[in-house]
Amino acid sequence: MPTGLTRPIRVYCLLAGACDAATGALLVSAPIWTLNLMRIAQVPAEPIYMRFIGTFVGGVGLAYLVPFVIRGGSQARLAAVLEVTALIRLCVALFLGVSIAGGALPAAWSTVLLTDLALGSAQIWMVTTLHSGGRDTR
Repeated sequence: MPTGLTRPIRVYCLLAGACDAATGALLVSAPIWTLNLMRIAQVPAEPIYMRFIGTFVGGVGLAYLVPFVIRGGSQARLAAVLEVTALIRLCVALFLGVSIAGGALPAAWSTVLLTDLALGSAQIWMVTTLHSGGRDTR
């Protein structure tokens, strides 16, 4: 892994992990309040489903922290975490895009779609750059 990219990518993982872990914790502990904070007015009748989603979101956030708590091979783990969480983010973005376009979810979920699409795409670039030794692959 190129030395120049390691630090910014590690900072990115800490920030993305903290944001997702916090969002997950909020969805578990106060789902209606959290959705209102996200400006999503249409809330599910059963908050248990948002708590379930919050558990998943929190787990993704904690996954970003794996390279920081397990010693040995942390640079390889960093790349693996970026790959796996990018896949999850892009799958979520695809699901949201189809659900919003089909009218199953309100347009307010577009902020989550755009966030996951942007972060997942950035992570693919990070991993591609890391695997190419820091050279631009375009």
